[in-house]
Amino acid sequence: MNDIPEPGQLLLQLLALLGWDLTITRGEQIRVTAARHADGLEVEAAGRTLADASYYVYEQACRMLVHQREATTLAPAA
Repeated sequence: MNDIPEPGQLLLQLLALLGWDLTITRGEQIRVTAARHADGLEVEAAGRTLADASYYVYEQACRMLVHQREATTLAPAA
């Protein structure tokens, strides 16, 4: 039987597959924290639903990885 995941769950699974450690805190808002400790990266987002919070944290994580890659690629050789 295929269980239908909660909206936003697939983005979080994708982040986990990409090596992000995830923490989900449910309260008045849902807060998602994603961290790649080996790289010293951490992003956090909140939303009214898991779908909102997971999308925002996914977008921030992607932007951070792109920024990190650009900084590494464009850095002058020592």
